[in-house]
Formats: sequence, structure tokens, C-alpha cells
Amino acid sequence: MQRIIVAPSILAANFSRLSDEIHRVETAGADWIHCDIMDGHFVDNISFGPEIVRIVRGLTSLPLDVHLMIEHPDHYVPRFLQAGANSITVHVEPEAKHDVGKTLRQIQDAGCRAGLTLNPETPFDLIESTSKWMVASTQRPRSSRSKMAQTSSSLAPQSFTRTITQRRFANCAANETRETRRR
Repeated sequence: MQRIIVAPSILAANFSRLSDEIHRVETAGADWIHCDIMDGHFVDNISFGPEIVRIVRGLTSLPLDVHLMIEHPDHYVPRFLQAGANSITVHVEPEAKHDVGKTLRQIQDAGCRAGLTLNPETPFDLIESTSKWMVASTQRPRSSRSKMAQTSSSLAPQSFTRTITQRRFANCAANETRETRRR
């Protein structure tokens, strides 16, 4: 049985009480803190940038899992690395407008865990062999508050079994993540 990693997304946090919210999920047993980064182009919503990630880094010693739902993530990777990201996932879809392999190497060369994110309708053959882990999104990114549909594990190849189920951050278990490595 795979270990479940609980990674609450700060996107659902009350930002006026961010420090309290972070400490609350730490006390509840969170393993990581998940940061959903949206640019208003790749995703039709804007969340926050590297400065908030830097602030969160100063509030917790938990690993920061940064999910870049943005165009040209290669341009922004250095900023999120400097802000304190422990892992960065980027999208493989052409709309992300970057060389996926080059971006993954850029992240890995900096000593950070690099991963790929795959939207539900994206074929698995776009996956780069250089990634050691991936996120299979259970919905097409649209909004920070949209509901996520449960993904059937039968839809994903056995080698990719990481799934995400979103819950409210305030309930201290916003994202349950099953992480497995490629076999």
C-alpha cells in the first residue's frame, strides 16, 4: 500500500490569517503545503506568485509543492526556486508554451523535485521520460474554487497512480495526495 501524502493547498486558506492557517494544518498532520500558481492565461484565474511562496516558506518547515498552471513556466521557475519551492510541477499541454524537457532539467539541475501535470483530456504519450513523478489532474484547471471530480484509478496507467482529491484547507485536509514513483 502506498503512503498517502496530505498536501493542503493554501489557495483555500484565509489569507488574512495565513500564518494561523499554516500552523493549523501542520498540527493536523499535513505532510506538504501545496501552492497552486495561476496566471490568468493558461488558467482563467489569477492566484499568487513567488512572493507568497516566499512568505509561506518562512512560516513552515514543511516541503512546498508548487504547481505552475501558467504559460512559460521556464521563465518563472528560478523565482519559485528562490522563494523556497521543494517540488515544482509544470503542465505538458502545448498551451503552457515551454519546452517541457528543458524546464524539467532546469528544475532538477537546481536540486528541486520536478514533476509533470496532466489535464484529464491530455494523452499520456505527452509525458516526458525525464520526470520521476506526475500529477494527474482530476479536472481541467478553471478556477481556484471549482470542484474537483474524483478520477477513476482505472483511467490512469499503472505507472502513474498519483491522484489528487481536493478538500477545504480550513478542514485541515485540503489535498490528499497519493504519490508513487514510476516503477
